[in-house]
Amino acid sequence: MSASGETPRRSSKRRRNVITAGQAVEGPRVIVVGAGLSGLSCALHLVKTLGASVTVLEARERVGGRCWSHTMKLSHGGEALDGGAENGLADPLRAAVDLGAGWIHGIRGNPLSRLCTSYRLEMAFTGSGQVIPMYDACTGHMAPPQVDEKVERVFNEGLTAASAVGEVDLLAEEMVARHAPRLVASAQATSGAQQTARPVKQRFPGAGMFLPLMEVYLGQVASWTKLPQEDVQEVAVVLESMLFAAECIGTESLMQQTALGDYLSVHFDMCIPYATPLERRLFWWHRSNLEYANATDLGALSAAYWNFDDEHSFSGAHALLRQGYGALAAELARDAEKRGVEIKLAHEVSLIDSARGFVSGKRREESGAKPVAFKETADFIVVTLPLGVLKDARVRFTPALPAAKTRAIEQLGFGNLNKVALAFPYCFWDQHFPVLANVSASPGEFFLAVNMKPVAQANVLVLLASGAFCNALESMSDAEAVQRAMASLQRMYPRVAVPPPTDFIVTRWRSDPLARGSYSFIKRGATPDRIADLAAPLPGGKVFFAGEATSSKHIATAHGAYLSGLRAGKDITEAFTGKPSSSSSVPATPESATSAPL
Repeated sequence: MSASGETPRRSSKRRRNVITAGQAVEGPRVIVVGAGLSGLSCALHLVKTLGASVTVLEARERVGGRCWSHTMKLSHGGEALDGGAENGLADPLRAAVDLGAGWIHGIRGNPLSRLCTSYRLEMAFTGSGQVIPMYDACTGHMAPPQVDEKVERVFNEGLTAASAVGEVDLLAEEMVARHAPRLVASAQATSGAQQTARPVKQRFPGAGMFLPLMEVYLGQVASWTKLPQEDVQEVAVVLESMLFAAECIGTESLMQQTALGDYLSVHFDMCIPYATPLERRLFWWHRSNLEYANATDLGALSAAYWNFDDEHSFSGAHALLRQGYGALAAELARDAEKRGVEIKLAHEVSLIDSARGFVSGKRREESGAKPVAFKETADFIVVTLPLGVLKDARVRFTPALPAAKTRAIEQLGFGNLNKVALAFPYCFWDQHFPVLANVSASPGEFFLAVNMKPVAQANVLVLLASGAFCNALESMSDAEAVQRAMASLQRMYPRVAVPPPTDFIVTRWRSDPLARGSYSFIKRGATPDRIADLAAPLPGGKVFFAGEATSSKHIATAHGAYLSGLRAGKDITEAFTGKPSSSSSVPATPESATSAPL
């Protein structure tokens, strides 16, 4: 659905000319498999820069792929609910909620925030690093801030140490230059030169127990060394990573084989050896939150590369779209169709022949009749299928995919995140907070509620399920999933009678045959190099790949999907013209909004 509630129309194909070496050359014929953000951005790029004749084949009956905005009903007993007319939609009794991609992560320089400005889609800024109310569902009270701050500090220090170990070679070079004199002095002061032959943890007895240093030890070491506590802590973190690496020398892949969850659990137990039940629940809440960010149980996530792409993140506040991500996808589709792109919905591709340049599959008929076979030929093919669908081998390639491609598909992870959206007759929660934390004894079970009140003036909560519980939810009925969600809310607000929902929807992304999950991550044992293998074109230079899983700088993000489509379009332009593309990576904007501030 678009912002106005319309479905993109199917337009007639137009074939344009592109000027190459002073002569007009007919643009190539291109098939794009998938009408998600990557497929739509690629199609737009090709018609704008190459005059290509582009057909987008989409298996679903809507555009957007994993950008799916569902319309929640905001009425009860025939009466309009609070704020309906202000939600920005055509129908004042409805509100859009995102069941797939949700946030624009960092608005500064982000191509999606620029597109929203161009298409006049309203963003609701949720801030970055804002205070989140932590509801202890086991006691019915707010978790004391000082306790959560302590646990969060230890959790983040564990993440820092894991990241440091993952880059031990670079760290060793940097730290020798910056801190070698201090490290040597500290080592001599604490262990003595006569102990250098002893095992590493015996020479540094605190290293395997309290690094990063607990406050009591931090003060002592700072006093001994006459150094600022910040410097001592930095050295401690690096020393822990270097010691861990030293223990692993001789193994095949150091931290590549270590799961981030295992590392964090050991780190937490060492730093808070006598943790209270609340401290452990808070630790698991922060773990669930990270599992949401990576769409997987931390037991499967690489400790070495879990955040390898952080340096490329966009800065600024995060934002939700009032009309939903589906509106952005619909605007891109509308823009593409205006430029001559043909978008064919309900066309599921089952075969991609890279040697003969065609795709085939079946088209579902609106009447419910038997699907009709189709075949489309092209000069170039762009595959934007989700990694989960590639893993599922739902689409056959001939000739068979090369070994590097199949290895990438196998070794990269494709995670899962599910949501239960609930509409209520009135707002019973703290409506001023964009998100609400549920600190429960069941990790990942609706650990976070996204508050749609400040976004769409709607009495809607979107509850997130991550980790192992997310996968367990897939086998629940709608009634059971809603009952579990309602029970979680009642434990968060024990002094309020939580009203029955007036509308709800439950996602099951892993069970969806056209997705088989939510987004990608680096599995334990894999490296980021596999992303480049997945993104590489097939031999012959006719079949290209795009999608968030192919984005080496922005994996697992909607903007990564969008940018990967631009990259694939640029690669095809270079392959067709035989020269480097002169186009920039600046996102395409609609002709009607060329003067809009970006």
